[in-house]
Parts: sequence; C-alpha cells; structure tokens
Amino acid sequence: MLNIISKYILPCIYLLGLMQILQVGGVRLGCYLLSAFNFIFILSNWKLLKLDKTGIIKCSLLYVILVLVYQILTPPLSEIYNPYEPLFYHVFITTGISFWIMGYKDNKIMMDLTKKIIAGITIVALLYSFFIMLSYGGVASLSIGSEIGTFLYQTVPYLLLWMSSVLFILNKPLRISIILLFAIVMMLSTKRGPLVTMFVGLIISLLINGRINVKAILSLSLVAFIGYYIIDIYFDTFLSDWLGRWSERDDISNGREEIWDLILNDVSNQDALTIIFGNGYEASHKLTYRFLWNAIGAHNDFIDILYNFGILGLSLFVFLIISYLKNIVIAIKVKFSHADMLAYLIACFLFGSFISSNMTRYATVYFGVFFYYMAGQIERNRNNIIVKQESNTMLL
Repeated sequence: MLNIISKYILPCIYLLGLMQILQVGGVRLGCYLLSAFNFIFILSNWKLLKLDKTGIIKCSLLYVILVLVYQILTPPLSEIYNPYEPLFYHVFITTGISFWIMGYKDNKIMMDLTKKIIAGITIVALLYSFFIMLSYGGVASLSIGSEIGTFLYQTVPYLLLWMSSVLFILNKPLRISIILLFAIVMMLSTKRGPLVTMFVGLIISLLINGRINVKAILSLSLVAFIGYYIIDIYFDTFLSDWLGRWSERDDISNGREEIWDLILNDVSNQDALTIIFGNGYEASHKLTYRFLWNAIGAHNDFIDILYNFGILGLSLFVFLIISYLKNIVIAIKVKFSHADMLAYLIACFLFGSFISSNMTRYATVYFGVFFYYMAGQIERNRNNIIVKQESNTMLL
C-alpha cells in the first residue's frame, strides 16, 4: 500500500505548493498528512536506512530529533513574534528521507505522466503568480505590511524557486519557458534572493555538466534582458520603485546586515552554556521583536540555528551539509546522469541558506524530494557495485 502511495505522492506535494500560491485551504492539513506518511514509511523501511554510507540519513535524523526536542521544550510562541509553522522546520527533511528510501528501492516516481503533471502545476503556479502581480502593477506598488504584499513578497518567490527545480527533467522548450517566466515573476515581486539563487545554481550546474560556454552565458543574459525589457516597457513607474527596493534604498528591505549584527553581538555576550545549547526555539524572533522593527528570523540559516540551537545545532547542520556535498562528489565521480541537477539543488540550498531561511519554509520540501531521491539512487548503485566486486573477488 505504501509503495503504491509513493508512486503518486510527488504530484500531491506539487499540488500543495499550488494550493499555497492560490491561497486555498487545506495546505496545513496536507503537510500533516505528508508528515504522517513520512513517519510510517520511514519506520516500515527502517533497516534500509542503515545502508547509508554518506551520513545524509544519520545527520538528517539527528537534526530532526534536535528540532523536535527544542519545540517540545518551548511553550507556543505568541502571534506577535510571527512564529513559523512548526512543521515546516522538519517536513522537508522527513520527506527527503522518505524519498531517499524510494530512490534506494528504485521506485519509479518520475513516470512520464508524473513529469507532465508536475510540469503543468509548476507552469500554472508561475502564470498565476505573474498575472496576480501584474494586476497589482508589481509588488513594489503594494505595502509590504499588507497581507497580499507580504504573501507575494515573502512566500511566493521561494516557493516558485524550489518548484521550478523540475526544469531539469523536462525538455528544452519547457526549461527555457520556466526560467523565463520565473525571471519575470521575480522582477515583478522585487525579490532579489530567489532570482540570484537560480542564476548561481544554473551556472554551477552548467559547470558540472561541462556546458558552460559563451552560448550558455548569452542565453541566461538574454532571459534577464527580456525580463527587464518587459518591465521597462509596461511598468515605467513601477521600475523606479523596483530599482529602489532592489538596491535597498527604500524602507522595506530586510536589512540583513542589521539583523546579523544584532544577533551575533548578542551571541558574543552570552555565557558558554548558552552558546553551546542556544537560546531556544525561535529565540531570534523574540530578539528582533525587542530591538528591531518586527519579529523576524535571521535571514541566514547558519546564524539562526546558532542563536536558537547553539553550537550543538549548528554542528549538526554543518555535518548535514557535508553529507550533501559528499553525495555531489560521488555523483560527479561516478558520472551520475543527474549530477547537474544535484549541483543546482545544493548550490541553491547553500546560497539560500546564507541570504535567507531554507530551514523554516515548506518550499524546501522540493529540495528534499529531488536531492534525497537521487542520493538514494547513488547509494543503491554504489552498494550494488561493492557487492559485485566482492562477488568477483570470491570467485578468484
């Protein structure tokens, strides 16, 4: 039964993303159902997890356990602190572990019909986001404090970034369409982070694939130029607002440096025990609420985790990243067919972790789906090779 569900769960995960963009009910319930599936699926395949040699599963489980312990020990935060949905802290990792198992078992989750469905959902999400931002004349014309302004500026961009990861398993026309649409939507949203993140990820993937050349650079530059030209032609007033927000000259930029300085200065004045174990779940929100303009995360996973979970949590996070990088190295070494996609995913994840918060949003579940699934496939292939080598040795 679980194996049958696993074949069709990917379109459901993409549907949850679309539901979030459409702002329809049921997303939270869907996340809880996904977490329940993950829990049951992981327990029913527990023995397979021991076959992990890169440490990705061990580090993932330890990090999830750490976060759960801190969440249990911390009383629910008041709404004035803008708490994140607690489930978002670990649903992408537990989903990732489930998909690692699917990859190791070689479950066929990327059937032609599945590819068409998730590609269609992604394009619908991009088009809907484009038209709703278009109807407002771009997010720059909205108050960032308004509900719709906050939603279009904070939630939609990174959700679209990670949903667009599907472009690597699509044909060339669809890939170009998704990249172009994404670039235009990001310009309308005035959100710099996801646009730069995708650009960095694409450059890294082209390097890994050995396809970085003048043509590739010109193609990416052309996409950026077309997006800018469309904005310039149709949104003359919006353009000046957009440039102001892009360069952080207006009053609604995230002020990352100010947030980082505040948190790191506070860490430097703490006792050794607090530095080791942290200040508690979402403590950074309480600090920024007290000293800055709003309760807000660090916009940097490393700093956020250090402040909330201490050196202990940061160490687990770093070990988790090292396990990701091990899989990239192995993928390149064995010439894994989707090494470029793995490189794109980890580049986006790392870049996003430095300028944003991957570890606190539902959108990162798409990273978990694709990266862990391919990591499971790589581990399966490695173990099969080892078994064959041992068999050949015994025959000699």
